[in-house]
Amino acid sequence: MSTDLHTRLQALEHENQLLRMAIDESPDVILLKDAEGKFLLCNQTLAHLYGTTPQAVVGKSDGDFSATPEQDAFFRENVKTIMRSGITQVVMEESTDDRTGETRFFKSIKKPFKDKQGADCILVIAHDVTDIRTAQAKVEASERQLRYALHATGEGLWDWDIASGQLKHNGRWYDLLGYRASDMTGTVADFFRLLHPDELPEIEQRIQQSLKSGVPYHHEHRMLHQQGHWIWVLDRGEVVESAADGQPLRMVGSFSNIQHRKQVEFDLVEAKIQAETANKAKSFFLANMSHEIRTPMNGILGMLSLLETSGLNEAQKEQADLIRQSTDALVKLIDEILDLSKIEAGKLELRSEAANVPALLADCVQLHEPLAKAKGLRLSAEIAQNFPNLIWSDIARIRQVINNLLNNALKFTSVGSVKVVVQFSATQWRCEIIDTGIGVDQSQLPLLFKPFTQADSSSTRHYGGTGLGLSICKRLVEAMGGSIGVTSHQHQGSCFWFELPLSPISVMGPKLAQQFRTVESSDTAALTGRVLVVEDHPLNQKMILAMLSKLGLDAVLADNGLTALQLLRESRFDLVLMDCQMPVMDGFEAVTRIRNGEAGLDARDIGILALTANAMAEDVKRCEEVGFNMHIAKPFTLATIRDALSKWLPYQMCMKKFR
Repeated sequence: MSTDLHTRLQALEHENQLLRMAIDESPDVILLKDAEGKFLLCNQTLAHLYGTTPQAVVGKSDGDFSATPEQDAFFRENVKTIMRSGITQVVMEESTDDRTGETRFFKSIKKPFKDKQGADCILVIAHDVTDIRTAQAKVEASERQLRYALHATGEGLWDWDIASGQLKHNGRWYDLLGYRASDMTGTVADFFRLLHPDELPEIEQRIQQSLKSGVPYHHEHRMLHQQGHWIWVLDRGEVVESAADGQPLRMVGSFSNIQHRKQVEFDLVEAKIQAETANKAKSFFLANMSHEIRTPMNGILGMLSLLETSGLNEAQKEQADLIRQSTDALVKLIDEILDLSKIEAGKLELRSEAANVPALLADCVQLHEPLAKAKGLRLSAEIAQNFPNLIWSDIARIRQVINNLLNNALKFTSVGSVKVVVQFSATQWRCEIIDTGIGVDQSQLPLLFKPFTQADSSSTRHYGGTGLGLSICKRLVEAMGGSIGVTSHQHQGSCFWFELPLSPISVMGPKLAQQFRTVESSDTAALTGRVLVVEDHPLNQKMILAMLSKLGLDAVLADNGLTALQLLRESRFDLVLMDCQMPVMDGFEAVTRIRNGEAGLDARDIGILALTANAMAEDVKRCEEVGFNMHIAKPFTLATIRDALSKWLPYQMCMKKFR
């Protein structure tokens, strides 16, 4: 037992090192402060800005580094204000380097919370937006200069006699291009001679269209300056005189130098490209770190789930529970960081898949039963008769919405009950979460679905929360083509509801039917079958084999995809559990070859479940595309594996009925 504990402690220490590395490698500023505005933790990015080390920052405040007392006072008061509100806020801030005097601008996400001792803390993630702000300021300055120029009639003017071809200019026109009147012939040929060759055909076409239609001419293009370089100009003109037969006789217009504005636009495009590149690098970094963290976390959580079934005494159970709470918190933190990244990048992805709403509802209610019992609340569910067994929808997003609304209802209900009601019509279905909780004042209802807000800041302090949950629910439901709302009265409870389009599945293919076999209770189903485990990580090998043994299954191990193909040719298996990233041959190539029949025709349609630390949406999609039947993200527990296997392996039901 002591050896196992030592191993777990070593794993946790390694996990802490990885988390420290992830924080320090982030290009954004990450820091923790206490209620007095003093640093509890910071990453290397902030330390670099302040010209020190993360260790040296701890215990100090911004005043120890900031060039201005005003900024220090602002940071302190801002921390206290956000802690008092208890609401996550997004603020724009600036910081001055006392060594160089340079001021940098940041978009900061500030989330208040309490540590395990109940002390107020605040997490700050700040993204440097100085370059974008500078570019925007340049654009605004350019536009102001253009307005001043127009106001002072400083534009170059031209007057074209179309019949004779004569072209006259005012002095400002010559100044803008650096020429003198004596340099020109006084004809329209001067204009066309100074145009950039690449733009000449289009400008000629625009002018001809204006002469024929009478529509004003307007174009941005380059012209040759007297010193030999090209400048961008805004050229505008209009026919002001025509003959009796409609033929244009005279066209006049104005001409202005927009070189500065165009350069700023080019700079903005470049800044956008750089920002997109940085976002891609950030996404790659998050995905990579998620994979690296999830792999050892899988060993910790998996072995812990086995340890909990090994007959521990009460003290050991309590210690194991503390480890589980810590690992669950770390996994949640990883998932929240990835979700935040997706929302910021606008990469919210939805999937259309077969969803068993009654089963999903039962899972959600079962998940929240312990909390309801602990608070003495009645938790129940009611689903309309004849509700379709399967519908097309995004089951993961529906689960996220229902769990969030249930968690909210239980959090704000102290006495009484929480009830989930599902109804449907020919075109849509509706889910209601009804509670007897504290309710919401009518004036506060419009605030509920706005991000980083709660109906009453005092409820935030009493009940906790960031104010993001309902906002995310609203985005998810609307993205699925539905709507969400609430009816509530203070001290009388609330009814949160959402409606989604109803797309029943009337006919199931054999694979879909296999996927949704009904098992009365996973606790009473004895799994049987022979499983091929394809995994290269030694700890994960040992853990998965131990889990399958615990479930009474026969398992064979392969440490790469190539070996798995050979074993499938030689022996019969009922299911394959396969990692994605492995040496020699990875899981993606192995599955592709299996589906192509390279492991034998009998194995071509075998169920293959991905056990992988690649947990991003694009990873799940890729697994589906190459032929995996299910994606199970690491870390996973014994219960997770049992639930997944119950859908794919033959089983024998026990006589005892689930109640």
